Amino acid sequence: MLRWFSFFMFICAASAQAAEVAIAKDGQARLEITIAPGEPEAVKAAAAELAAALGRITGGTFTIREGTESAGLVVGTGDHWPGQLPEPVTEALFAREDYRLQTTEQAIFVIGRTPMGVSNAVWDLLHRLGFRHFFPGEIWEVWPSRPNLAVALDTFEHPAWYSRAFRFLPREGVDVETWAKRNRLQPGFQLRAQHMYEALIKRNRAHFERHPQDRIPAPKDVKLDPSSPTLLALAVEDSLRLLRKHPDWESLSMEPSDGGNWRADSPLGTPSNQAVTLANHVAAALREALPERRVKIGMLAYHLHSPPPTVPVDKDVIVRIATAFLEGGYTAEALLEGWRAQGAATGITEFMSIWSWSLGLPGNARAADIGYLAESAARFHTLGARHWNAQATGSWGPDGVGYYLMSRLLWFPADAPRVPELLEDFYQSAFGRAAEPMRRFYEAGIFKSRSALFSEPLVGELYRCLQEAWGREEDATVRARLGELAIYVRYLELVLAARGSTGSERSEAMEAMARLVADHRESPMLNMTLPPRRSPVPGAPLPEVEAAARPSGLEERLRWVETGAQRYPALPFTPVAFAGEALPVEGGEDAATERTAEVELIGANRLALHAAAAPATFHFTVRGGLLYRTRGPVRLRLFAAANPNVAEPVAEAELAADGVSRKVALSSPYPGPHRLELADGSGGTALSWPAGQRVALPAAAEEAATFTSRFRHSLRFYVPRETEVVGGYSARPVGRLLFPDGSVALDFATRKGPGYFSVAVPPEMAGRCWAFADADGGKRLLTVPPWFAREAGELLLPPDAETKEARP
Repeated sequence: MLRWFSFFMFICAASAQAAEVAIAKDGQARLEITIAPGEPEAVKAAAAELAAALGRITGGTFTIREGTESAGLVVGTGDHWPGQLPEPVTEALFAREDYRLQTTEQAIFVIGRTPMGVSNAVWDLLHRLGFRHFFPGEIWEVWPSRPNLAVALDTFEHPAWYSRAFRFLPREGVDVETWAKRNRLQPGFQLRAQHMYEALIKRNRAHFERHPQDRIPAPKDVKLDPSSPTLLALAVEDSLRLLRKHPDWESLSMEPSDGGNWRADSPLGTPSNQAVTLANHVAAALREALPERRVKIGMLAYHLHSPPPTVPVDKDVIVRIATAFLEGGYTAEALLEGWRAQGAATGITEFMSIWSWSLGLPGNARAADIGYLAESAARFHTLGARHWNAQATGSWGPDGVGYYLMSRLLWFPADAPRVPELLEDFYQSAFGRAAEPMRRFYEAGIFKSRSALFSEPLVGELYRCLQEAWGREEDATVRARLGELAIYVRYLELVLAARGSTGSERSEAMEAMARLVADHRESPMLNMTLPPRRSPVPGAPLPEVEAAARPSGLEERLRWVETGAQRYPALPFTPVAFAGEALPVEGGEDAATERTAEVELIGANRLALHAAAAPATFHFTVRGGLLYRTRGPVRLRLFAAANPNVAEPVAEAELAADGVSRKVALSSPYPGPHRLELADGSGGTALSWPAGQRVALPAAAEEAATFTSRFRHSLRFYVPRETEVVGGYSARPVGRLLFPDGSVALDFATRKGPGYFSVAVPPEMAGRCWAFADADGGKRLLTVPPWFAREAGELLLPPDAETKEARP
């Protein structure tokens, strides 16, 4: 409490109006840079970076001198400039990045608690003066020209998240480290939390030969037995050896090996208890053996050891909660609360971009979900998380904006409401007069909330945005950035070409894609570590090719842009937006085709329901654990639109994910529209209901029911009167679209890869139910009400269904 009070008084004392100090006038430097004698080399390097950067911004020459007087641009550590920094408000271990920027009548103070804090201060000052480094590489540096430069500052900065790190695979020619430093992502504290059981065994083979009981034998996913005293002693000895070998280490990992194979009959109890017991023992032993170092122990809440333990967690153990691969049906939020309740310091392990999930496609990675990034950085911090680490691929084309935004939000999560402002700064700073088309490029084509789905029209629209941007801005650096993004769009074009072809055409497209990746190895736009088993084209691994002597230049990239803008037309129809709660439709003639009895859903889904009168009871048969039975129970929550507290469920149920069918009745005191939220932790759930019960599944571009990959459905949808075209999207060439009489309107097997489809509506087929047959979960409805039902008598439609006209 005293630390926080001292910090508050320090800020109050510094809150007077800051003096404005001129840095340069008419391209001439007005200040020298002062560093104190004895400052470490890292501080001298930071001062040199500041001098060079200010020279580039103003055109002046900034000299560096040693001195102790408070004059000029004073760059240094708090040890040499006492009184500039408040006492740390956290453990000293987590205060290394602190710094202060302050102007007085005679000086500008750029003071860090450590050399790393000084580096942060330098680059924050330059950011405030207009410098930006959005993506790795000189092309993505933004250097303002300001021959007249003055500043007034008085701010103390301390990162809200004590450790922040992206885990990129190292890549030759792509300097992520400089980007990270300039965006204040240096590891002020490095929390080690990698899988380490295998490494411990490898370092101590002789011990495990003498004490085979200390490990659980298995061909893989080897686990240790923390109930064994000899293992506990070994873990401490091994940790002390590591710390002697690495005197600069401030943390050690006690994270278990990946996978299962935990001891089921352990006297310690759950896998979480077993993992925590080992971490606790090592933390306490190191605190006693090395009291001056205060080493932290890192581990994850992940997979089978993600549920909170039933034993206390040592004060020096830091647990990062994974946001995926969780067991027991927990959310990351619930795990943060549960682990903190046992005394753990907590953090987050995020999955910003995983190649096998996103395949480098637009909007697929969490890094492209701008709303999630802004909300989660603030929410997890509010719940007590202070350490953040993320897996990320080198796909800066689709994901780079998200990476940059997180560099800002992790330092100060309260900036979440300013994300639109930060995005606008990116568009204006990076693209100048081309900001408007590039805003469309990202917001309509790249981000998760984009309106266009992955298809030839999307690729064409991205090319047209680049073409318009090229025509608007003549600056060579901006055009170089546009050329970089053209590489990424060319990649998308080749993915589509390969997915939509077979035989020699597919081979040619795959070879062109491999060559594109190889030729542009030094561009951050594309991921260069494409696992063969996870090709962007299923069943077609990228061939091995040699990089060309010279990658494509701007002229060739411009040809891609111009050709693609012409080759790929816009949508063949205008999407129609429908509004309002889904309501029953009467008299819709059912489609003459087979019916789907139960649907297989996975993850989180929201279904529309309707009660004709109150009270009402909705009946379901639920079978959870179709694919996995360790992801937690199936949870059902029923919401009523007429409920004054619309966010409060009127009924809830929880069922075991054990493959057993169970009947559930959810009752509501309200009539009218309802919403059923089903969540199964991605274990997979079969759901059915009595015939005629009003239940509809969403099929819109923005929200659609998530079916299991194996599920094939025959579901209906309604085509309103006056509709001229049924337009939609199909992610895969699977299934058939049927007219009301059961005849085939479109066989998706005849189409190429992902893309939009449109079918003209004969007048006699309007005002009736059409159907999909043997279709998968990749179908979206874009010109008709986006709701599926098992039969016409169960359909729900928005109230404006008959007033909207869908035309080609």
